[in-house]
Amino acid sequence: MGALKRFVDTARFFQGNPLIRLIPGATAPTVSPPALGKEMPADPDSGIAYRSIMDFSSDAWGGAGALGRTWHELDDVVMGGKSESHVRLVRTATGRALQLEGVATTEGGGGFVSARTRNFRPALNLSGYDGLRLRVEGDGQRYKFCIRDNAGWFGTTVYEYAFDTVKDTWVDVSFAFDDMMCIERDGRKAARPSTLDPAKIFSFQLLLSKFDYGRDPNPLFGPGEMQISVAAIDAWRSADVNLWRGQQGKTVKSPPPPGAKPADDETMGEFVQRMQHPKA
Repeated sequence: MGALKRFVDTARFFQGNPLIRLIPGATAPTVSPPALGKEMPADPDSGIAYRSIMDFSSDAWGGAGALGRTWHELDDVVMGGKSESHVRLVRTATGRALQLEGVATTEGGGGFVSARTRNFRPALNLSGYDGLRLRVEGDGQRYKFCIRDNAGWFGTTVYEYAFDTVKDTWVDVSFAFDDMMCIERDGRKAARPSTLDPAKIFSFQLLLSKFDYGRDPNPLFGPGEMQISVAAIDAWRSADVNLWRGQQGKTVKSPPPPGAKPADDETMGEFVQRMQHPKA
């Protein structure tokens, strides 16, 4: 697909027909927020309760039709880049999943591929919950999950959480809303703590970028083919978030230190494992 057509398709999906937008009061296309599933009873040991937001393996999600109305690729073509990705519903060994696959390149000044939802209207209300859990299978690179609590498009504050994947391995990625990094409109890290309002979530975005947080380089980004699958997105709550952090142990990791890179003889997956499970 040509870059111009991809740009036009992306603009139409998120911003609508430009002629209609000239009509006073016309707004960009939106989508109803996902219907939350029934909250599962809290685990007796951890005290953590989960509630499904998007379960792509379930028929309740609605299949490819709902996916096509809600999610769309958003790549660096919007800024002149040459990366290209596709969002689709696929069958995996464990069930259906949302899959983002394509080629990421820094040519043309770009360097990112992503899948983003249309804005939810009304906003998704996750008040009472402390964070999200993603069930993902990646390619060994570092991705980010982004949330916006405003209805703006570009030039708005976004909250990001970076996580590392292990190639061809399903993992659960859990994070607290308070642990997300606030990124201001100019791409810099905010100097203030996260102020994400879980009661007003307008969009989700799954992102692979040459940048980590802000303008820091992503040490696990590699130009070329990429692929990540998401089976489910859940909300979670805990009576004690700090206790939750302690209980996560080695399942929740901080990113490797800036400048960390794989050794010459190790794969990206081995590098992630080494960073996540350092020897004493």
